[in-house]
Amino acid sequence: MIQSLKDIMKMASYLLLVLAALACTKENKPETPSDKLPWDGLSDIEQFESTILKSEILALEEDCLLEGAQSNAYCTALTFSSGKTFLLGKRWSAFVSADENDYITINGQASSHKVVDYPWFTISESGNWVSQGTDTGKSAIPAANKAQTEAVVRFVREDRRGCTIHFSDGTTRRMERELSYEMYVSKEADVMYVYIGEEGDKDFVCYPFKKRFRQYKAGAYPSYLDNWGVMGVKLCEKDGDTFSNGTRLFLDGEAELALQVDDGRGNGAKTYVGGTLHGFENIILEGGVRQIGICVDGTTVGEGESLELRKAEKIVMTQKSELCQAYTSGNPFAIASRIWTFENGRLSIEIEVEFLRDTQLYQSMFGMLCVLRRWDADTSAPYLTRWAVKDNQPLSTIEVADGWGSMSKDGHTSSITEYGEKGLSFALVVDEGTRKGGGMMVGTNGNAYNKIYFDLTGSYSAKKDEKLAARVHWEIEKTRIFKP
Repeated sequence: MIQSLKDIMKMASYLLLVLAALACTKENKPETPSDKLPWDGLSDIEQFESTILKSEILALEEDCLLEGAQSNAYCTALTFSSGKTFLLGKRWSAFVSADENDYITINGQASSHKVVDYPWFTISESGNWVSQGTDTGKSAIPAANKAQTEAVVRFVREDRRGCTIHFSDGTTRRMERELSYEMYVSKEADVMYVYIGEEGDKDFVCYPFKKRFRQYKAGAYPSYLDNWGVMGVKLCEKDGDTFSNGTRLFLDGEAELALQVDDGRGNGAKTYVGGTLHGFENIILEGGVRQIGICVDGTTVGEGESLELRKAEKIVMTQKSELCQAYTSGNPFAIASRIWTFENGRLSIEIEVEFLRDTQLYQSMFGMLCVLRRWDADTSAPYLTRWAVKDNQPLSTIEVADGWGSMSKDGHTSSITEYGEKGLSFALVVDEGTRKGGGMMVGTNGNAYNKIYFDLTGSYSAKKDEKLAARVHWEIEKTRIFKP
């Protein structure tokens, strides 16, 4: 009886060994990085930088595009239109070899993975110190325990128009594809809605273009206000011929123009004038006609006219207004002219200010993005904006109030892009504008929002008849960030 039991136990052990061997020999050839890589569970692997070399990216054809990217916890496989595939991952310091049956061993630990399952690295007969982030077809693998002197890929930022590849030496390569956008517009008496999205997509960015009016009230701020502007941008879903009410992306903050000047009350205080929130700006009457114009595909639309939802190719709004001394019911010191243009998937804003008298400026905001910190302003929701990029170079995290404003104060930056955990990016791009001595782009991150400003002048003494002008773009895109 005991002998039989021993035989049964031996037989059971043999069967377990057979099953284990079959499990180990099972072929598994993932087309993309699997979630279970050979080094799963190993604690002594050291992480370094990405190993995709800058020279490899620059060697791609000029018209090459990023066609696909798939990620797991370890890496991202980047596939380009030329057929080339790179693996963007952290550099792993590990001794990798193959046993007599082509199973991978790492630092002497056996794995159940075959070499053939992971074609993005090559293992020599004697084994290698290898890095994970190598590309298909590479004949030699950079040693992770050696100093890397050549620039490598730091991260890749993909949007609807293409991708920007950021290198460790501070340079970038941009790859852009041709895209088709759809734009729709509807209008009520005091608000016009412009919806922009990629053709075939259900998600559209909604730009509400609103009229603001507030009568003068002595001592009140803001006050004396009659103008139009973009406020409260949202993300809406298209369903047939209708759009959802949407989820907020922006606060109703100032978006286009705000000049910081003396408040005029003789106490040395400064205040902001202009825009849909700060006030003391009124549309000008010329020949009894209010200087506000709306044009949809070449057809003029009256200020108080309504429009049913319709498709559009180009929408242009113009406005001419007077900027007045704060806390007064008149006394203009400058004339402001604006042109808003919606075309090719983005909003462009041209602003010119002509001064009617000498004016001391402390700041001259000629473009702003008032993006929420959290999704739909919910403090427990994922970050809508969490990181920032300056001229395509990493700026900083923006999780803590006042954590990044000083880092972006310089006279050379032409764009700041914010992105977070919801697959969207928000960029303020300065296309044209003659900056004065203190001109800069600056970001401030309050508890509710992460706002980007373009200050054309800083502290500056504008002269009578002098004109200041700038053109900025808003670019709101679906974006993915790939980092090692």
